[in-house]
Amino acid sequence: MTGTMLGGWSWARALRLVIALLFLAAGIGSGDTFAYVAAGILGVQAVLNVGCCGTHCSSPLPARDRESALDGTEYEEVG
Repeated sequence: MTGTMLGGWSWARALRLVIALLFLAAGIGSGDTFAYVAAGILGVQAVLNVGCCGTHCSSPLPARDRESALDGTEYEEVG
């Protein structure tokens, strides 16, 4: 679990964390409940490395998995 939280930070994951911190600062400044909720959702997504819709969105594969996934690809000519 800690490997998931600490490793594999992509630009999208870092962006979610930055936006969560901005929403948190806005919530503290204005006391707006929506800002707290948005900060919580985006913060959990960033920390746990989950996408927008649970299993419907996928996070990028590590480099070693991408290479092995492409090894078995076969192409055939259509026409």
